[in-house]
Amino acid sequence: MSISHSYDTSYEIPALMVDIQASNPETRQKFIIRGKIDTGADLTDIPQVLQERLDLLPFSEEPIRYADDLDVPKLAYFKKMRIACYYIVYLATVCETLSI
Repeated sequence: MSISHSYDTSYEIPALMVDIQASNPETRQKFIIRGKIDTGADLTDIPQVLQERLDLLPFSEEPIRYADDLDVPKLAYFKKMRIACYYIVYLATVCETLSI
């Protein structure tokens, strides 16, 4: 898989977008989606529909702090990610109700 990237200018600050392979480390079920690289993030964030398609099971609940300093509890899941030739196994992630 070669690295194909572009900047999405629909964000207030243009964001680097790449193809990301997300998979369930237990079932090996996988999907490739276009994703934003946020180098300042503490956790990865995936669309809830992807969590459902991968059949990821929650392992904990994590408080997520948004820009308005409001903490919102979110279920956390483990997934495996591949970006180009780099794999991250058992990466903790939370879900948002975003479309893919």
